[in-house]
Amino acid sequence: MMLDILRFAIIGAAAGSILALLGLGVNVVFRASRVVNFSHAAIALTAAYAYHDFLGFAPQPVALVLAVVVGMAIGAVTDLVIMRPLRHASALTKAIATIGILLTLQSILNIRYGYNPIIVPPWLPTDVVRLGDIAVGADRIIVLAVSLVLTTALYLVYRRSSFGIASTALSVNERSLAALGKWAPRRVSLINWVLAGGLAALAGVMLAPITSLSPALALTLVVPILSAALLGNLSSFWLTFLGGILIGIAQAEISRLDLPQGSQEAIPFLVIVVLLAVRGSSLPQRGESADTLPSVGSGRIPVVPVIVIGAITLVLIQWVLPEVWVQAITVTLVAAVVLLSLVVVTGYAGQLSLASYAMAGVAALVSAQLVAGLGWSFIPAAAVGILATVPVGILVGLSAVRTRGTSLAIVTLGMAVAFQALVLDNPALSGGTTGLNIGNPTIFGLDISAIFFPRRYAIFTLVVFIGVGLLVLNLRRSAVGRRFIAVRGNERAAASVGVNVARTKLFAFVVSAMIAGVGGVLIAFTNLVVALGNPGGRFDSSYSINAIAESTVGGVGFVGGAIAGTAMEPGAVMNQVLSFITSGSWFNLIGGLLLLVTVVTAPSGVAANMARDFAKLYARLRRNRPQSETPVEVTPIADVPVQRVDPATLSVRGLTVAFGGNTVLHGVNLEVEAGKVLGIIGPNGAGKTTLVDAITGYNQPSAGTVTFDGRPVLGTPPTTRARMGIARSFQALELFEDLTVFDNLVIASDRTRWFHTLIAGIRPGKPSLSEAAQAAVASFGLEGRLHDRPSDLSYGERRLLAIARALAGRPRVLLLDEPAAGLGSDERRELRTLVRSIADQWGIAVLIIEHDVELVLGVSDRVVALDFGRVIAEGTPAEVRADANVIAAYLGTDDSVTDVLDVKEGQTA
Repeated sequence: MMLDILRFAIIGAAAGSILALLGLGVNVVFRASRVVNFSHAAIALTAAYAYHDFLGFAPQPVALVLAVVVGMAIGAVTDLVIMRPLRHASALTKAIATIGILLTLQSILNIRYGYNPIIVPPWLPTDVVRLGDIAVGADRIIVLAVSLVLTTALYLVYRRSSFGIASTALSVNERSLAALGKWAPRRVSLINWVLAGGLAALAGVMLAPITSLSPALALTLVVPILSAALLGNLSSFWLTFLGGILIGIAQAEISRLDLPQGSQEAIPFLVIVVLLAVRGSSLPQRGESADTLPSVGSGRIPVVPVIVIGAITLVLIQWVLPEVWVQAITVTLVAAVVLLSLVVVTGYAGQLSLASYAMAGVAALVSAQLVAGLGWSFIPAAAVGILATVPVGILVGLSAVRTRGTSLAIVTLGMAVAFQALVLDNPALSGGTTGLNIGNPTIFGLDISAIFFPRRYAIFTLVVFIGVGLLVLNLRRSAVGRRFIAVRGNERAAASVGVNVARTKLFAFVVSAMIAGVGGVLIAFTNLVVALGNPGGRFDSSYSINAIAESTVGGVGFVGGAIAGTAMEPGAVMNQVLSFITSGSWFNLIGGLLLLVTVVTAPSGVAANMARDFAKLYARLRRNRPQSETPVEVTPIADVPVQRVDPATLSVRGLTVAFGGNTVLHGVNLEVEAGKVLGIIGPNGAGKTTLVDAITGYNQPSAGTVTFDGRPVLGTPPTTRARMGIARSFQALELFEDLTVFDNLVIASDRTRWFHTLIAGIRPGKPSLSEAAQAAVASFGLEGRLHDRPSDLSYGERRLLAIARALAGRPRVLLLDEPAAGLGSDERRELRTLVRSIADQWGIAVLIIEHDVELVLGVSDRVVALDFGRVIAEGTPAEVRADANVIAAYLGTDDSVTDVLDVKEGQTA
């Protein structure tokens, strides 16, 4: 028994060394650019196929060198042609671009070599090496040794050399690296991509003799490679090496156990999901920038176009088009329904999910089993199948609670692979190669079989798509939709205005899963027999990867983008149009290239460009109308007097905060009283923002207490504290850039009931500003900017909007983190008046952090001075100004501060 365990562990470690070697190349790219390269396996396979071709005319060592050169060349082209134009794009956009590279390379391999596996002759010694009673191939030991050597070399290069340090610096701040002058950022990026391509090629050539070459491996290897890299946090070479080894060992050990089919592929990745969830955080850390996703639609329903286009499509289906085109329309609409699920979860909520077709597979499996096994009719079986996606959507969504961005994409992709392996490929559940016989679907006795009555089924899918599309549009305009957009834009800011980020993400995944489930039912009942497992199934991870590519091309933030994205769908209308020119792998190649062109030239997709062009046309037409016919959209602001809030006191006692053994705050005591302003001053690094983060729940103190109106708040999340009445602004503003000024204010005061959330897709409701929000708008002079985006405002107006948003929820305590940063002298004087009015007129307890000492001393009732996380002075502005410790640590002897102090004393005398 023990010998078997050891034997399989050694065999697994040797196999895992290939994953480790491939994972090292993923780390090289990520360390320099923060880009997760989904195309790394495709680059490795391309080089391996090239090596096979080179063997036809060159000796093996020459063929190996040429193959590595091919990998390096692909890396160079990727950086120069794709990544360089995208250097200012988000990490998610760049990751999607690598998916385009993956699809392009795979299509080229399919065109050049076909789909059948190719055997590559071994070039490493294949003699059996005996380790005691265990026999291992010499080639496996050599691969393990090569991986170990390369891991050591990469560790030393990136830890000790100036190039390695420059690579890490590039991922943090390109401008700072350029300012140093020694390393040009573009050159560093190019070298890293070339190095990663060479590592991929070497791994591919080593892999080729061990397993036969097939273009399908470009997708099959994505999850295990990225899983090994994720275990190394996409940056640690040693942890990635160990991660690859452990994955190999785990799969080998599982293979010898009597476990359900698919466990060998699924269990290691499910363990990784758990580890990532434990290692992640519920909210991004301060300084962790949010990815900028493609633009998102407004959610307005284009009534006339929907009616006209829907009617034309209906006429074409029923009376005009031949059946082959009707079937193409059906494929288009069914695929578009699945893509609508990505509009919700990725476009609206900003969660990059690669499990859309897995969710579709859940509904297809359940509904097909109910029909084939229990004899249910179509409608109830479809309804239960769609509802069955809810718990699965929650399960997938739980991964989004503590992971985000490209890490979340890898996690969801791994879960999709696990679902396919454990469930859909299980013959006992899916019917195996024979599938499940579901017969003809009927609605109220009417046969709508896609086989015998394709026009009826096409009309049915048209009605379903329009219905789901309207639901998604309504959802965008609802309070739920605004919360989605807020979370997508800035999770920290969303939590600060009372949005439950975790619950919002989960709901997005549930809605997305149900919509994908609708598409899954439509896919399943397109045929008399539904094939769920591979080969022949329509729900494995490759379809989910294609779906995100299609959504990106179409416009993932727009309902119309779901239709536009189907231009890349095999069997859809555009495929039918192009069938006169090309088909199969050539069509897939066009799709991959189209994704790359779209990401580089129009990252928001075709639908976004069309929406922008129509908006310009509409604006031009409106300008040509008489003035009386062009009313300006204005939201009336009532003359709402400021209502004083119920008084509350925020008390901090012995607050200590440490990060990794470094204590940032040391036993801080302070009290913020109702109707008073407490100023916090201190040099950079004094711990001022850390103090605000601790009070509002963004970090966890190691000691001390925080009470609000006598109630302890430590241990409660930021959302709960915001709803209790503790509001804050951020040093970096952190506005919701994809929402209007109006929506920024509405979301801070919106407290919808739970049942409103459930019916948001049917009744989106009409948003309105709360009395507090209206009073803030009037006080800050934002009446004329409500329908602008934050990016349209001046910097001073953006600062005011951040404070107005905090006030919109009618807080009882307000913490302002450097509200005057970047403002001119006139704006600072105006801000001083506004802060004072917040305390005097609203009755709010205000804590203000500022580097502008004049402002703090001029507006505060009491002042606390911090230095290296310790309180060095506390008292009235005059007392703090005169304190010797404060003068030595921060203030100096600036006469202007003394002048302000005199003014303050005159005001309070």
